[in-house]
Amino acid sequence: MATVPILISSGIISHRIADGERKEGVQSEYDGFAEDYDWLFSDSNLTGDSRFDSLRPVLESLPATSRILDCACGTGILALALAQRGYNVFGTDASEGMVKVAKERAAREGLSIPFQVCPWTDLPKGIDTKFDLAVCCGNSIGHCRDAEDMIRSLRGIRSALKNDGQLVLDTRNWEKLLAERTRFTHYAPRVRNGKRCIPLYVWNFPLTVGEPIHVEVVLPIEQAGKAELHSYSVAYHPFTFQELEARLEEAGFTTVSSNYSQHCAEYQVLARCRSG
Repeated sequence: MATVPILISSGIISHRIADGERKEGVQSEYDGFAEDYDWLFSDSNLTGDSRFDSLRPVLESLPATSRILDCACGTGILALALAQRGYNVFGTDASEGMVKVAKERAAREGLSIPFQVCPWTDLPKGIDTKFDLAVCCGNSIGHCRDAEDMIRSLRGIRSALKNDGQLVLDTRNWEKLLAERTRFTHYAPRVRNGKRCIPLYVWNFPLTVGEPIHVEVVLPIEQAGKAELHSYSVAYHPFTFQELEARLEEAGFTTVSSNYSQHCAEYQVLARCRSG
């Protein structure tokens, strides 16, 4: 961790660089990010209500005894929302830091949710059951490095599901993002525990098709007249909707439905395990 004090007006800004910038892999990127990750979400989104609502049609079709795998659980936002509503949920993530925060959140809420550090390709190792539904939210699948990596990851998720299991996956619309190439995305200010933060994404687009998109997540966090600038670098590997459908098919799924359109900023896909 490097700290560079800079005097600005009446406050001090310190620039904190995530350890993940000096390591490779999604796990290291998010281990350093975990403690600050929730600044990306508004207070209402931190409840998990909006994610739960997006899953409601699928959840209502499941038997009450169904088991749900949140296989990109992050800091546990969706897993807690499901558990609070009585669902039997298990959470996994490739990042040890994210899982640590998820466990702490569940403990504070008095919820008994099994959380485990496990990348998609290692599923279902260490899990002694099959799931009725897997959920892969938060644009997580965009971290797969290429088609082969995504297919391996989706096959790992498929292996954790029952033969008639389902997968709900959401993602940014990379086609729209690449067409518009908007440089900055900022979010409304958050105020929590005496701190104030205005999250900002700085997008760095590749010159060559097929190269990753690098985004700098900038979190200016102000408290008592002083500010720290926390910065995290994350890589995404864009794909088209048609490529996603083809990779799901290759991994053993059949697409049931989606709300994709060329104008949407993000979309959700529902897929079912294909027999045979």
